[in-house]
Amino acid sequence: RHGRGDAAQRIPLARAERTYLDDLFDARATCRNFDTSLALPQAQFARMLERVFGARGAVHAADDFDVLKKTSPSGGALHPTEAYVVVQRVEGIAPGLFHYRAGDHALQPLPPVEDLARFCFLAVAGQQWFADAHVLVALAPRFGRTFWKYRNHPKAYRVTILDIGHLSQTLFLSATELGLGAYITAAINEVDIERAFGLTSYVDGPLAVCGFGLRADAMATE
Repeated sequence: RHGRGDAAQRIPLARAERTYLDDLFDARATCRNFDTSLALPQAQFARMLERVFGARGAVHAADDFDVLKKTSPSGGALHPTEAYVVVQRVEGIAPGLFHYRAGDHALQPLPPVEDLARFCFLAVAGQQWFADAHVLVALAPRFGRTFWKYRNHPKAYRVTILDIGHLSQTLFLSATELGLGAYITAAINEVDIERAFGLTSYVDGPLAVCGFGLRADAMATE
């Protein structure tokens, strides 16, 4: 309701008729109540990863540059953000750490951590209601991919942050459409995530963590 200028000169605009997209936007919310007693169906898990992070096509733009087509926009069509997945409760997939390969739509298993639940708790800085998600995804841009195109440009890092925002919005809407809960948080412990996934902060460091899964009937926080 922040006002600027003369209120008498405002031009009222017509209200549009509601569509399914309006209903989807209104149903979208940050989930803090995941059902830890149930496993997420693998079909929903796979659909989420494909919709949000998967490559839907590729264009050979130059001799040394292929452009991926995805559901979210990305500065310079670079799509630098990698999805590092923590599976806690998904039907048919053993709990553990994975790297999602966007072009293959496949999970690459990574070395395990000693206590997966404890790692999730640390990864989201003690936010237990987020640590309980069936699936957590650390969003870690490969900074060199963006800086390769935007050399010595101060806005290059800003573009990677925008990339995270676009992906999280797509994740929220995809989860909402499937009846799942979702969240994004930038309150994370980067060092714990980097150690677990073998990342290097200035090369491919995480900027945020998203999560999704089946909602519980009631929210319980400590």
